[in-house]
Amino acid sequence: FHSDKLACKVVITGCNELAERIRNVLESKWVVPKHHVITWLCFSPETDESKGHWGDYHDGIPVVRVKYDELDKRIRDMDVNLVVPAVKESGMLEKLYAPLRKLRYQGVEVISPLSVFEIYSGKTPVEFLTNRDLFHATLESRLLHIFRVKRFIDIFVSVTAGLLLAPFAFLIAIAIKLSDQQAPIFYLQERVGRFGKIFKIIKFRTMVPYAEAQSGPVWAGDDDKRVTRIGKFLRRFRLDEIPQLWNVLKGEMSIVGPRPERPEIVTELARVIPFFSERENLLPGLTGWAQIQFPYGKSIEDAKRKLEYDIYYMKYMSISLDLQIILRTLRIILFGVGESQS
Repeated sequence: FHSDKLACKVVITGCNELAERIRNVLESKWVVPKHHVITWLCFSPETDESKGHWGDYHDGIPVVRVKYDELDKRIRDMDVNLVVPAVKESGMLEKLYAPLRKLRYQGVEVISPLSVFEIYSGKTPVEFLTNRDLFHATLESRLLHIFRVKRFIDIFVSVTAGLLLAPFAFLIAIAIKLSDQQAPIFYLQERVGRFGKIFKIIKFRTMVPYAEAQSGPVWAGDDDKRVTRIGKFLRRFRLDEIPQLWNVLKGEMSIVGPRPERPEIVTELARVIPFFSERENLLPGLTGWAQIQFPYGKSIEDAKRKLEYDIYYMKYMSISLDLQIILRTLRIILFGVGESQS
């Protein structure tokens, strides 16, 4: 297990649930080069968070108890490449700053839990997020340039794709009409756009008519019984999204951005998920970082996980990231993997 000489040897300071989450991210099969956690460092005796349920080993990894003032020496003796402090409390962090600085000056890489999740999993957990972090992200001088280029791309793609897909859209419209001549072809629904402005999203109808007449707004799912046979095919290849190119051309949406939610759902989620309303600072997108990273969201917890990807996108938004998202979306469409996210 630890015989791989090319692997990055990691020490996590902290014996708690956060430490376990960090290990799971670092030792994921997608992380290159491989990372191996070789030791859990717990602070003892009075500050040991794990006292009582972490023994001398945890998940097969040694648990070493140290004092704050000997932290840097103990880590140097272990010959490690990376140290991650698995603490969130400001008081504990203050005690760690001095020994961690010494390690940095001696060539040991030290990164925060937030950086672990952002670098190795492409998301920003909201529990580590502060208003200060988000404010600093908005100070980037490149943002205005990115918004201008994104708008140019939006216009170009929506016009070009609209013309290329027009024959397919015509055939889809005929198929929907033939399946139920009394029902509408398109489905219009209110969504929350940039800065909270309400707009009507346009989609090909994939559900039975008046699907929410009795149930009201509910979470959509990949096994939704209200979806028609044609609707299942359209959703599989995301063809129901074609009419939204009109929303993009009008400037109500972008090709890439957070997925627009319904006003009722936004109100519910903003009440229970910190920073959820931050998504409204960007134009909503046809596709996005969250849409390609996370499957259908069916619960508040799923919405929180998707927000972590949306926040990451907001912090690291770039034209190259947009192009990566577009290419990955095309791969999903061509191979029929994944479905509409709304």
